[in-house]
Amino acid sequence: MKSTNIMGIETIIQEIATILTNRKETLCTAESCTGGMLAAAFTSIPGASEYFKGGIISYTYDVKNNLLGVPLEDLEKYGAVRSEVALQMAVGAKEQMQSTYSISTTGVAGPGGGSPDTPVGSVWVGLTSPNETYTKLLHLSGDRKQIINSAREEAIRLFRDLLNRTNH
Repeated sequence: MKSTNIMGIETIIQEIATILTNRKETLCTAESCTGGMLAAAFTSIPGASEYFKGGIISYTYDVKNNLLGVPLEDLEKYGAVRSEVALQMAVGAKEQMQSTYSISTTGVAGPGGGSPDTPVGSVWVGLTSPNETYTKLLHLSGDRKQIINSAREEAIRLFRDLLNRTNH
């Protein structure tokens, strides 16, 4: 996936901020491979405290387990880069922060850490709303920084699409 310029993402974030603020709804994040980049994107515009509750950077299994409720047995058996973990991270953050929506990311940004089953650039995004929860697997390319930026941008786009489907 090709990364777009930052102006495009800023416009999408502003659109999300306006929708959430007008609806009096909130958003939170649970991030692993994006390391706080999603939260930073959403808090980069003035007035973010109106809709953004917070984020949890859950880089380790114990944080995923203790703060987000991802079963340690699942993490140890299957690893962190899978659909179920992304979904559990999103649901756990939404519950912890009592937010309307949540976004999670878990993946392999590289340059190491990949495997034949989960190569570098594999990123799961989890999304929750009042009526919907789902995950999407992204296959990203580039160096570590490019993969992280692409994951951030795609997660933001996926969330905007979810938000536009959610009519209140």
